[in-house]
Amino acid sequence: MFCHSAAWRYVNVYDSTRLVIRAGRGVAQQRKGTRYMARIQDEALAYALLRLTLGVNIAVHGFIRITGGIDAFLAQQLPGFEGTPLPLWVARAFLPVLPFVELAIGLLIIVGLFSRPALAIGALMLTSLTFGLGMQGQWGFLGLHLSYAVVYFILIFLRRYNTLSLDTLVRRIDSQ
Repeated sequence: MFCHSAAWRYVNVYDSTRLVIRAGRGVAQQRKGTRYMARIQDEALAYALLRLTLGVNIAVHGFIRITGGIDAFLAQQLPGFEGTPLPLWVARAFLPVLPFVELAIGLLIIVGLFSRPALAIGALMLTSLTFGLGMQGQWGFLGLHLSYAVVYFILIFLRRYNTLSLDTLVRRIDSQ
């Protein structure tokens, strides 16, 4: 027997046990009598782990570049843009800011705060890096960037499973 309402679905199961599923919340509660046991749904866990992995990857890129020194990072990267169609002043303006953007975006993705804008900005950052690599003719790295783009796409597309995040916690606090 099924009962549907806007927020809750009740599914009768064996032995007077009901499975109560909160639509879109990522947590299922099983109730038998007055005891509740919450479990994290697989989709929410998988989403959180993918988000965490991408966030750590991006944040570490920025952190290592900052702690290694911005001047050293520029000295390593700028020569690759000499003789390319991209004006050198564009690379000189973009590269010093990049590690700080990577660190900030990575940290936001790790904790799941401002997830949609953080993922969108991260994807746009990746697009700009892909453009720069294309200008340098580094075709081997472009495939790697495409795999990052797929991860950003998946995280944006499946954001409804972003329930193990600060975004969800803030939303719950605001609704109380």
